[in-house]
Amino acid sequence: MLSDLIDHVQQLLEYLPSDSLGPLLGTSSALRHKVHNHATKIIGHISDQDIAVLARGPWPQVTHLSLKCAVHLRRSDLRQDYHLNNASAVTSTGLLWTDVARASLPRLECLDLSNSNLAGLAIAHVSQGRWLKLKTSNLASSNISNSGIHHLGSAHWPLLQELNLSNNSFDGWAMMPLLCCKWPIMQSVNLSKNKLDYGWTELPAETAWPLLKDLDLSGCSLSHQAARALSNFNWPHLERLDLHDNHLYNSAVRQLAQASWPRFRELWLGGNEVGAEGIAHLSNSEWPLLEALHLNNLDLDATAFGHLRRGRWPCLQRLDIIHVERMSSSIEAIEQLVQGRWPLLQSLHIGSSGLHYAAGVTELIKGQWPLLKTLQVSLVCQVAH
Repeated sequence: MLSDLIDHVQQLLEYLPSDSLGPLLGTSSALRHKVHNHATKIIGHISDQDIAVLARGPWPQVTHLSLKCAVHLRRSDLRQDYHLNNASAVTSTGLLWTDVARASLPRLECLDLSNSNLAGLAIAHVSQGRWLKLKTSNLASSNISNSGIHHLGSAHWPLLQELNLSNNSFDGWAMMPLLCCKWPIMQSVNLSKNKLDYGWTELPAETAWPLLKDLDLSGCSLSHQAARALSNFNWPHLERLDLHDNHLYNSAVRQLAQASWPRFRELWLGGNEVGAEGIAHLSNSEWPLLEALHLNNLDLDATAFGHLRRGRWPCLQRLDIIHVERMSSSIEAIEQLVQGRWPLLQSLHIGSSGLHYAAGVTELIKGQWPLLKTLQVSLVCQVAH
């Protein structure tokens, strides 16, 4: 009966609990055959039971594999050194990761091992997986160190397009082996919340990611050295760059503004030490396709807004300027802003503790932005300590 049901409702397997596949595989050979041939997703835990199910392949139709820790682990809870004879009960042993890498998943496209412990030899085993059709890999919050990045570089995933390595344990010295990984059609890389404040001076301008479109480096303690390296990278397809919450100063913005990214569309720059000088450099950038600019939590005054409105971004559609610190003369700043020549602007979000709401809105509606759909004016309250 269940065997016939699976024939007609293949999606049923995707909704079964992760501990259901094992019992199904232990029944009749006919049912086991149907489960293997109809399952498209395997979502389980990093445990002996679920890994044993995975090893009982092949899984010719599975395109999505997700293995999670049985409990949530903070980075401080994970061991830096990985020992096969002293493995945590919730992070599995090296032998289990070997089984994952050997699993027969010829059509695997999406691999999600986020919030796992891939320290030491664990990531080395995962990197040996022969998943020639893999397109997306989520390895966020998995305790991957510099040596782990070296192992990852040996992975033969020629179709990989999206990689999430956010909130791991590697530093700037891992950038060289990472940028040299042979992923010729890589398009999106998330490296946020890793301490990448050094090691950029040794990086080559030519990388193995010629098709890169989206790069997230937020919260990475980046300085002007990183900005200089980024501006020199040959990424003609780059569209989005997230640099918010770093240690970038005006000189770093000057470096970035010199980058030749002909398809560049979105920049996140908030939460850095950027003032009027940096905005002046930004306004000189040659990014004619820029559509979104996020400048939240910056130290901007009326002079900075005067530089901003000179930006030559005819395709600009979204501008966010929230929590600016020196907007005491807010009306003067807005008078500068409304002179910006951005005929396609559709969304404007502006806010400051020094902004007078009524007067601010009165000035903002003078802007020559015929397509504007969203105008959000915020009064940011400052808490006295």
